[in-house]
Amino acid sequence: MKRTSQKNMKKSSIKFCQYCASPLERLYSIEAAAEYLSCSKHTIRNWIRDREIDYVKIKGLIRIRKSAIEKECQTFPKMSTIVNKLMTDNS
Repeated sequence: MKRTSQKNMKKSSIKFCQYCASPLERLYSIEAAAEYLSCSKHTIRNWIRDREIDYVKIKGLIRIRKSAIEKECQTFPKMSTIVNKLMTDNS
């Protein structure tokens, strides 16, 4: 049986917690989430206030999970899409 060396093995892109072995997920600030979704910081804060988006508080800092942003991205159309739709409808 042939052994594979460490160099030939691909590293997994998923990182795991060193204590409980649960998968870790990237967290984004309110500003980064707003930029990614093409909306304002106030919109993100309103969603947090209304509990429309999942978030985590770490020592008083609010962070938003990548999965929550992707979920919201499916339901919240980007502004460029809305503008393009409006422009084609008026023609």
